[in-house]
Amino acid sequence: MAKAHRFSGRLVEIGTNRGVVVPPGISAAFVGRGYAPVIGTANGCSFRATLVPASRGGHYLFLGSAVRAEAGLAVDDEVEIVMETDPSDREPPMPDDVAAVIHALYEGHRYWEKAEPHLRKEMLIWIAETAEPAARARRIIRALAKVMDSSAR
Repeated sequence: MAKAHRFSGRLVEIGTNRGVVVPPGISAAFVGRGYAPVIGTANGCSFRATLVPASRGGHYLFLGSAVRAEAGLAVDDEVEIVMETDPSDREPPMPDDVAAVIHALYEGHRYWEKAEPHLRKEMLIWIAETAEPAARARRIIRALAKVMDSSAR
């Protein structure tokens, strides 16, 4: 079981989102600068979320409207957070046709594994949204190009 981290923070508005700024020491315990899947509670109400990198370092923890409603939270309210790394695999299963293309490309598998998990998930969902074979093939190629471009940076 992962180590639980506790902190209190104020619910703030960040663009169109509502969340808390994760304290630097707790932020560093997760992944440094990347995205980090977490599970936990906000004022005792369960959530599943992803820590999002902040522009000046650290992370934000955005809380969805259902969690905020259940916890009775509004902007500027103090919130008690307990969270840990989410051990579950959030990436959809790899379809056979996508896997075949990835493995057929020179170092395709390396690029895929190097890409951010949220991008891989987004691409797999986007590919799965179409059943028409020609459109699906185009989406696979475009998705892999995007993943390879992001991994090359």
